[in-house]
This record gives sequence, C-alpha cells and structure tokens, in this order.
Amino acid sequence: MTVVAIVLFVLAAVVVGTTVAATSGILKRNTIAGIRIPALLSSDEAWEKGHQAALLPITIGGVIAVVGGIVLLVHPAGVVVVLIATIILFVALLSWGVLQATRTGLAIARRSLDE
Repeated sequence: MTVVAIVLFVLAAVVVGTTVAATSGILKRNTIAGIRIPALLSSDEAWEKGHQAALLPITIGGVIAVVGGIVLLVHPAGVVVVLIATIILFVALLSWGVLQATRTGLAIARRSLDE
C-alpha cells in the first residue's frame, strides 16, 4: 500500500502544482501540461483565468488524494473502500474543475468575439 499512497501523493502534487503554476502565469499556454482544452488554449487570458476557475475543485481533489494516501498508510485493512472512494472523489473534482475552466474559457472567447 505504500506504493499506492506514494502514487496518490505525487498525483495530487503534480495536478495541483500544475494548476497553481498556470494560474500564476508561471506555466504558459502549452500542449503538454495544464488543462489543455480548446477554450483555454485560445488565449493567455483564457489559460490563466480558466485555471483560476478550476483551482478550488482541483485543490480539494488533491487534498482528498493526500488524505486517502495517508489513510492507506495508517489503516491498510480498508484498502479497497478507501482507494475506490479516493479515486471517485478525485476524478469527480478534477472533472468539476475542468468544467469550470471550460465555462470560463468559453466566456472569455465570447467576450473577445463581441468586442
């Protein structure tokens, strides 16, 4: 279970870290890291603001992944339930974050077209 816990920790760090870096402008628009959907790749503003919109749910998902990893280390007996719950919540929150980012990116694109 140690390996699974480490994977959860690393996954949480990478996903949250990438989102924070994109939010702050450290991670510029690219095709490798970040939320790479057309709405966010359309402009630098959409990239940063979309990641800002996604930051809260993605951070909550990251915290859940870390907590799930800690629980797996401390109580390995309930592995299946904890692992499944952690994965479901993590994926759901990441999806919510991407949805928020998409909405924001599309709103910025619409605004740009109207100007």
